[in-house]
Amino acid sequence: MKRFRPVNKDCDLTAQRSKRGRNSRNKGASFERDLAKLLEKYLGIEFVRTPQSGGFAKNKLTSEGFRGDIVPASSATDFLLHVEAKNTRTWSFPIWLRQAESDCPMGKIPVIIAHKFNTSKKYILIDLEQFLSLVPAERLVKEVGRVKK
Repeated sequence: MKRFRPVNKDCDLTAQRSKRGRNSRNKGASFERDLAKLLEKYLGIEFVRTPQSGGFAKNKLTSEGFRGDIVPASSATDFLLHVEAKNTRTWSFPIWLRQAESDCPMGKIPVIIAHKFNTSKKYILIDLEQFLSLVPAERLVKEVGRVKK
């Protein structure tokens, strides 16, 4: 005689959601580590993921240096950007901007670095005036040969 065990659908759903949450967390952590390595390659200083991906510093005045997702490894380095890293299929700029701006410590510039799904491309979202204040004009403007009269 076969015995059938009742299926608890709620338990299965909880397990599926838990697995999706873990996978999402791992995907985000992996992107943050890759981003830290990329910043280190271009800027020549070591970067690390913030403990608990920025959640560590929420509402704690004593942990200003741990805000954002990526920070310099050395506390002696003053990095001007407050980085929020996003690795998701759908982009939610208004929500991300609110988070970056509300979490950003005084004197830092909030930026979002987002990965485009199914590519190796990463994009940065920054306020235009803050971008223009960071990048020297000679890096953006190039004189082209003048027409002689």
